[in-house]
Amino acid sequence: MISQVTKTLEELIRPVVEGMGFEFVGLEFLQQGNRSLLRVYIDSEAGVSVDHCGDVS
Repeated sequence: MISQVTKTLEELIRPVVEGMGFEFVGLEFLQQGNRSLLRVYIDSEAGVSVDHCGDVS
């Protein structure tokens, strides 16, 4: 089941990623205690480099 937080994050992040010319593949949002981790998965026909990941980040 997808949480409301995850849905909201996707609604905010997807247009930014797609506006940068990448395909939005998905995301993971994990919370443990007072720590949070957000992973955003992207792709493109030309591939994705570490620099691309940094740009999206």
